[in-house]
Amino acid sequence: MKLERVEVSNFLRLKHLDLPITTPITLIAGRNEAGKSTIIDAVRFALTGVPTRVRYSSKFKKDLALLVHDGEPQGAVSVQGNGFATATSVPNGKLSTTGTLPVTGDRLEAVLTPGWFNAQPVDARREFLFSLLGIRVDKDSLVHSLVARGHDPDAVKMVSIHFGTRTWGDIEAMCKEAASQQRGVWKSLTGEDYGERKAETWVPKAPEKAAHTVAECTENIRRIEGKLDVIVRDIMRIEEAAKLLARVDDARKDVRDDIEDLMAQQDADEKALEEFSATLAQIKNAAAGGLECPECKARLTYSQLYNELRRVDAPPDDDPDELKQACEVLSENIRIRRAQINAHHAATALLAALPAAPDGSKLGKLREDDKLLRDQLRSWQRHLEVATDAERYAAEVETLREKVKAVHRKVVAFTKLADDVGPNGLPAQRLSEGLGEFNGRLGFTARLASWPTVTLTDDMDVLVDGRPYSLASESAQWRADCLIAEACAFWSTRMFVLDRVDVLDVPNRLGLIKMLATLAANQQIETVILAGTFKQPPTGLPSSVRVQWIEAPVTEGRVAA
Repeated sequence: MKLERVEVSNFLRLKHLDLPITTPITLIAGRNEAGKSTIIDAVRFALTGVPTRVRYSSKFKKDLALLVHDGEPQGAVSVQGNGFATATSVPNGKLSTTGTLPVTGDRLEAVLTPGWFNAQPVDARREFLFSLLGIRVDKDSLVHSLVARGHDPDAVKMVSIHFGTRTWGDIEAMCKEAASQQRGVWKSLTGEDYGERKAETWVPKAPEKAAHTVAECTENIRRIEGKLDVIVRDIMRIEEAAKLLARVDDARKDVRDDIEDLMAQQDADEKALEEFSATLAQIKNAAAGGLECPECKARLTYSQLYNELRRVDAPPDDDPDELKQACEVLSENIRIRRAQINAHHAATALLAALPAAPDGSKLGKLREDDKLLRDQLRSWQRHLEVATDAERYAAEVETLREKVKAVHRKVVAFTKLADDVGPNGLPAQRLSEGLGEFNGRLGFTARLASWPTVTLTDDMDVLVDGRPYSLASESAQWRADCLIAEACAFWSTRMFVLDRVDVLDVPNRLGLIKMLATLAANQQIETVILAGTFKQPPTGLPSSVRVQWIEAPVTEGRVAA
């Protein structure tokens, strides 16, 4: 970022300022209250759009209005450079910024505000240097490194998608959040708060041991069911036999009744056949002439129907054909019934040969055995339920134990990973490699200026001549801030701004000019703006340094070249 011109209009004490930048190093010098620091602030304001002397917020419009020169409607500052221009104005208590810059953000703050780096939190310093130094790690290489360091491959894979797109701090936060979530899962599974030591040895409550095993219960149930099958079959056989014999008794009675009915019908048919036969014989005798009565000489015949002698001339009134037919029917009926009677007698003989009803006491004993076995069966079935539940719970307990162990492993994995992607882990290792270059630059510029060496530790502490920054003198801290700003500029803008050069004594001022002139001669810096209080314009400086003397106060006009 090579600056070429700074213009100020109605900004703080400056009514108007047109400052061309024609050399790599510009020293703005003057007495107190001349407006030197105002010019430095104007440059910062133009490049960042952020004021340094008032509160910057929409809530503080009145404060922003204080940046405008007294009595003017607005103030403005602009900076022109090689290929860029930017301007910031304050109209009516509002900020308005136009233009673009090749470098923005923290990289710009680091070179515009010496001391900015040291004022940042440790993590912010580390992230800034990662970005500044261009420390980029190939994703595959980083995954390989983490796995090689013993990290869980699944945990590494989960966060690896963010490598190269998110900061180390973001990735560390992701790992910590993942570990926290897994601790929540552990609690939901166990019902207890997670503790690392507790989780190492935690086991679920052991299940109560059943009185019998599932196999034992199953075998006894099978045995009892086998016995029951036999008993049930015996009971069914006896009950069926009893039912059958009851039907046999009924059949015996029915056969007896049938025989009696058949014999009664047989007797009746035989009597009727006898009567019909006698009548038919009488008719035949009458037709043959019969016998002669010795007394009256009448013709007589014997009537079997009436069991008496009757005159031939008085035959029965019955039709002989009908009687003959009736006799044939009766004879056939008698024959059929005789056969039926014989069949019933044979059935009676068969029924009489069947066994008697079974012993009721045996059936009662079988039923008692059946009840006893069923009670035993129910008991073993209850034992089986208990044993099955116990075995199932034991299996569930084992599954739960494995789940809890797996969750604990994830907690440990993400916690370890968070540590290794945190400040003291792999980023520190990678940064340590980059710090070698950064500290090399600090050492190089310190030697050029003949100043004490400034170094950054792996813990992001700033050391001045081996001692903590906070213990250094004001001028030593200023020199440290200067060297750090130059190093940041070397890897970014090749431009930086320094105020209060007057904090240095003459030898250290000369060292500063010597360093900057050397860097300019080697084209390692493009623009440096210095400001400091001097009694008179410095002389005898290198050609790369232009002294801009400011008379107090600068209220208008163009600064003299």
